[in-house]
This record gives sequence, C-alpha cells and structure tokens, in this order.
Amino acid sequence: MALKPCRECGKEVSDLAKVCPHCGVELPVTPVNNSGNGCVFATLGVVVAAIAMGYCMTSTDSPSTKSSLDDPKTTRSGFAVCTTLESMKRVVELARDRRAYLLYIANPASGCALLKPGLTVTIEDYGMGGYVKIRQPGEPTSMWVAKEAVGVTR
Repeated sequence: MALKPCRECGKEVSDLAKVCPHCGVELPVTPVNNSGNGCVFATLGVVVAAIAMGYCMTSTDSPSTKSSLDDPKTTRSGFAVCTTLESMKRVVELARDRRAYLLYIANPASGCALLKPGLTVTIEDYGMGGYVKIRQPGEPTSMWVAKEAVGVTR
C-alpha cells in the first residue's frame, strides 16, 4: 500500500482507497494495472535482442569471411569462366569428363574460356549454386565463375 496524491484535492490518499477521506471523490487515485504486461513485453524485447545479437555474431558473413562486391579479387588457375550462368552450369556437368570439358570450353559458341590466373577482378553478383559474376576492370563483359576461382567463401 502506497500513498498517492488525490486526483481532485491533491492530498495524500492510500492507493487502495475507494473514496478520498478529505474531499469525498470516488476513486481518488488512478488504479495501477498490475497485470504484468509491461514485464512480459520487456522480457520479450530482451529475448529478441539477444537472439538477433547471437545471429549476427555467428553469421557466416562475419568480417573475416564476408566478401564485399567492391573488394578486388585475384583469380586462381584451373577454372573456367562463361558469359552465362547456364553455360557455367554446363561446364560443371562436363567437369568429370576432362575431354568433353575442354572441347566445350574450346568451342567459341559456348561462351566459355579457361580463366587466366592472377587477374584482378571485382564481383558483380552472387549467383545460386556457388557461382559469382566477375568483371575485370576496363572490360565490357561480365563472366560467371565458380566462387572458389576468386577465393569467395560465402
């Protein structure tokens, strides 16, 4: 039980009083809602914030592995590049048969070529299935390549 000012006369009244003993006004103190909703919402907010922080701290996009689209990358040897994602997927299908793989890449109609190692490129897009779209500075055409060809870990 606490003493609160009466809403009418301002004198101290018990917060449980039904009538002010000084001025006679009914319900002199605004009743306090003790349902606990405030605590429930506060606790829920803390839990949601903790989950969000945990997700951010364990995300695979941490600064040590995250690759920005603007960060230049250096190409590695032994990979094919293609002008379309569909051609890149075809190269992967043929990779088990070395001869068919090389014949496909050697065909100009495939839009593919062997990637030269040591080129500086930027990533333009992260495709589905482990591919990235790269562009060499000054070149008009983008190419698709396996993400491992440029050291992307995401």
